[in-house]
Amino acid sequence: MSRIARWCYLWPGLWPLVRSTCWWGAVVALVFGAAFNLALAATILWPELLAPRVRTGLWFALGASWGLMLLWTAWWNHRENAKQSVDPDTDLFPKAQEAYLKGNWFEAERILAQLLRRNRRDVEAALLLATLWRRRGRLAEAGRLLARLSRLETAAAWSLEIEREQMLVARAETESPDSDGAEDDPESEAPKPSDSDCSPAAA
Repeated sequence: MSRIARWCYLWPGLWPLVRSTCWWGAVVALVFGAAFNLALAATILWPELLAPRVRTGLWFALGASWGLMLLWTAWWNHRENAKQSVDPDTDLFPKAQEAYLKGNWFEAERILAQLLRRNRRDVEAALLLATLWRRRGRLAEAGRLLARLSRLETAAAWSLEIEREQMLVARAETESPDSDGAEDDPESEAPKPSDSDCSPAAA
């Protein structure tokens, strides 16, 4: 884990937001920040803002919630790491690569969509799917997927590949501005990966 990631760990909601862009991570981080600023202002700047008991209770609640969120974040991070530990017997990515290299793009897209439904932060599967979409002329979809990938901390190791693919998509959009849609063939209706919510309720 990088130094930045360790610091993000200490602020409730920030690490899930950085790692997987979960919307609830932003909500938790903002609420905790607002409560912390209120407690700080009532303690240092305007002591008369809150009654002493209320102020003490607020600090106690902040400390308790910080400790609980720290434990929950550690559990959540462990669960996300476990999702990315794929059993070789059930790893579908080699099959997707084989289908892609054989030009069976419909089958490759179906397998990649299945992988992303299983784990929407599977960088290799998402990057190959973006490449496939670019080659099929679905440039807008490829661009959105690459933009989401570039925001994931887990995609740092593939940053060069992601940037290169984004350049290829941009070049294709310049050369063929009318090719943002899907190909006009029966395979264009292949399933797309689910962009399902990664809220705590899904745990």
